[in-house]
Amino acid sequence: MLRRNVDPEQDLVVTLLDQAADSLECVSCGHVGVTISEDDPMDELDWGNEKKASKKCESCSQPIPEERLEIFPDTKLCTACQSGEERGESSAQDEVEFCPKCGDILELKKSPTRGYRMVCRGCRR
Repeated sequence: MLRRNVDPEQDLVVTLLDQAADSLECVSCGHVGVTISEDDPMDELDWGNEKKASKKCESCSQPIPEERLEIFPDTKLCTACQSGEERGESSAQDEVEFCPKCGDILELKKSPTRGYRMVCRGCRR
């Protein structure tokens, strides 16, 4: 929805989230609908046996291992993405293309008549 806007205005993000909350689907369990509530300071407490939420890699969105965060607390990339960046490889995030109409991710599809072409997952354009 933000069409590659790296640093969108907070009001825009809140407005888009309010509009889309009822239709958002959890990728893990398939539940549809998101409840939006204020941050609860109690959520940040360590309750002993509950595992804290780990920091996510900015490139691949996978959790960064706790061991890496202990050594490099300000790191924003997991080991694999950091290694790729040091070798000069582009991250997967850089390779993603978005639909100019709806902003969804484009996929490469093979057409029987026109060869390969980019198709939007959302609006199929």
